[in-house]
Amino acid sequence: MPADNVVVSVVEKPETYTLTFEANGGHVEGEEETTSYEQQFEYMSSANLTANKFVKDGYTFKNWTINGKTYQDNELFTYNFTENVTATAEWTPNTNTAYKIIVHIQNLNGEGYTSSTAADMTGTTDATITQDNAKTALINKLTELGITITRGEEGFNFVRFEEDDLTINGNGTTVVNAYFDRKILTNEFRIDSEGVEKIVVNYFSIEDKQEHTFEYTTGAENKTIKVAFGQEFTIQPIFEAGYEFDLIARYFGEDVDFTWNHEDLGAGQDTNTLTTSSGINDNAIYAVTAKRLSYTITYHENFLETGTGTDTQTVTYLDAFSLRTPFSHAGYNFLGWAEEEDGAKVYEPTQSFNNYTWTNNIDLYGVWEAITYTIKYNPYQASEGEMMEDTAVTYDVITALSNNVFTYLGHNFVGWSLSAGGENVVQTVATKAEIVNPGYYYCEEDSTYYVYNVTVTDKDVITLSPVWEANTYKVILHSNTEADLTSDIGDFEYGVEGKIPAFNTLSWTNEGYDFNGWYYMNGDDKVLLGEGVGADKEVTFMNLTLNDNATVDLYVNWVKGLTTYKAIILKQMLNEEYDSTDPENYILFSSSLNAITGEFVTAKYVYDTYIVESEYAEITGFTMTLKEMQKNHSKSKVMVRQLFTFTTQETLILLT
Repeated sequence: MPADNVVVSVVEKPETYTLTFEANGGHVEGEEETTSYEQQFEYMSSANLTANKFVKDGYTFKNWTINGKTYQDNELFTYNFTENVTATAEWTPNTNTAYKIIVHIQNLNGEGYTSSTAADMTGTTDATITQDNAKTALINKLTELGITITRGEEGFNFVRFEEDDLTINGNGTTVVNAYFDRKILTNEFRIDSEGVEKIVVNYFSIEDKQEHTFEYTTGAENKTIKVAFGQEFTIQPIFEAGYEFDLIARYFGEDVDFTWNHEDLGAGQDTNTLTTSSGINDNAIYAVTAKRLSYTITYHENFLETGTGTDTQTVTYLDAFSLRTPFSHAGYNFLGWAEEEDGAKVYEPTQSFNNYTWTNNIDLYGVWEAITYTIKYNPYQASEGEMMEDTAVTYDVITALSNNVFTYLGHNFVGWSLSAGGENVVQTVATKAEIVNPGYYYCEEDSTYYVYNVTVTDKDVITLSPVWEANTYKVILHSNTEADLTSDIGDFEYGVEGKIPAFNTLSWTNEGYDFNGWYYMNGDDKVLLGEGVGADKEVTFMNLTLNDNATVDLYVNWVKGLTTYKAIILKQMLNEEYDSTDPENYILFSSSLNAITGEFVTAKYVYDTYIVESEYAEITGFTMTLKEMQKNHSKSKVMVRQLFTFTTQETLILLT
């Protein structure tokens, strides 16, 4: 083969390198043992960095550091290194990492501490927990620890943490214990007025764990005690004769912070002892003042068995004063004051004194006297006759009124009124024991009228007038027929006109008779009402009886009228019988013939008067012959039966 020139090309392949990602204290999320992972690059190739897979407790991923240069997560990266390199994770500590502080405050007896539940806190990962953090935890737990005073945290001094390592672990498991001791505060006492003999203070010292008592005497130098924050102590002023507790004021410098008066001492007021506790501020001054002693005058109502009320009057020793009259009772005069419960009057009701010379409280008892009044009787509307004697009445005594002797025709006496013609003021009770309220009463038990406490004016005169109630009676209307229909038209009063409704509104009838008023029986006498008044008119009446609750029976006054009857012609059948039910065998001549009620009507009269002139005077095939007559009369109805016979056949005429 001929030799030709040969061209050889050399192709170079880029080297492959490894980029290792290091967790720098973290680990792959979900794989605590895995702290790195890799990404392959060819020399001078570009690719996005693998997204961060690491997590670190208490930290947030920040960026990558590769050979001293910073790269963001997933940033486009060109590999221009000729060796394997490392990407180191950089982290930012979290500022809200959870940790706990348990607060311990010194006990009031100086022995040990009282612990709180853990206070939930947050801080920067790996930062150091400080005293300020402990104080914040204390503030959060004050109420739980029983400290309710405002700014109570200022009453404590931070002492120590129990733990040496105070670093906030990023995993949120850090718990530390903080201890606080109570501040020792200075309290000073002084007397700010005359009349205070000394001040006795009892307190407990947390420093030597002992109870202490000291006394501050008037004129001595001011005294101080040291008491732990929140520690109670008592202040008991002792006063000279003639003086009593006025005020305890607490000062800080020249300013009054708080004051306690006698009422503020509560349960301790009998001994004028103040129990308080040391606050958060140092150098408190407690100043005591006194005032002249006041005494109490106790006024006892002392009224019968029920008046046990009291009233008091406070009088300062040697001051001028006047007695008071704090009580009053309707129906009684207050006479004055006694020095004993059952004693006689010693002082006038409002007696004045130049000064209070008693050296003790005094008790005075009311002296009372019931008022009296008179009841008079006015014979209003009564017939002439006997007058009634006055009744003398004492307040709070149930007194019988005089028996009524007044009378009034057609009326019953039913009680008493405070004016002529006025309303009845008497109440009815079953027994006298029921009379408990002021008023006038009728007692069913003994049929007696009583008066009780109707005025509170001494020597008053009250006039009573009788109250009359018209007798009432019931009126019942009677139809005065065989049916004896009735209608109750109500009750009526004596002296008041009554009305009987128009007769035609009652729908009562009495065939053959007409309405002509009403009547009632007065003994054997028949008394007519409304005679001649039409049935469409009302009838008035008055005073039908004097008897109360009686019943008056009124009867319709009937007079004779017209009775309507029928005339029927019966045809005799072949069997010589008559059938009034078969229209083929009878003729209704008329259904509206009239006759005066009670009159005798004959078949001949009917025939001669009505039939002879009618088309039925002769009936083909029949001869009319009078055969028999029957009659029947009653108050309200006339029935007449009459038989006729004809020449060839007999026919019946029935009149009803």
